[in-house]
Amino acid sequence: MAEKKKEEMEKAVVEIRDVSIALDRYSDIFSDFDPRPFSKRELSEDFLKELERRILTDVRGNFEIRFYLPKALRDEKAEDIIIKRLKAYFRATMREIEKQDEGIKKSGITFIITGIIALAIYAFLVPDLTMGAVPTMLEILLVPIGWFFMWEGLGKILLGERDRLKKKIDFYKKLSKANFIFLSEAENVAGAMQEKAEAAKK
Repeated sequence: MAEKKKEEMEKAVVEIRDVSIALDRYSDIFSDFDPRPFSKRELSEDFLKELERRILTDVRGNFEIRFYLPKALRDEKAEDIIIKRLKAYFRATMREIEKQDEGIKKSGITFIITGIIALAIYAFLVPDLTMGAVPTMLEILLVPIGWFFMWEGLGKILLGERDRLKKKIDFYKKLSKANFIFLSEAENVAGAMQEKAEAAKK
């Protein structure tokens, strides 16, 4: 029973991962160079880098992003707007990276088809030609070109940039579905004390 309970607790930890970020003010989330309201404002590069550092290394499970800031600064209307902006930004970024990934995939397929065509031309055309300079030149040109395009295309589809993009797609997909919560420092302390009390009862 104890082992089963431990497995369930470990599974729960993987399924919901808590990422806590302390803020001095709401504008810490956004770019200092963008004067627009929170609903349209660009996100801070430092904020995005911190999220990537905390999350991108392991995107398993679902995320709960907790923002902590002084109680006197809390504004529920502003928080609702910020949460909508965060989700919209992460969805839009995910779709943009998906387009990049699809573009690389199409490019890879084009390379492979080009390589196959080059090799096919050589295979069907050269044997029908008499020996001489032309068949030799075609072989020198078409065979290397054919294999180069085929391997380059396979590399684009299976290796390199697409692997990195897929990780980023998963990262932004998780963030677009994450649960964003704003809490005061006092609520943070109270929540920690409650968790300790519940743990003690178990």
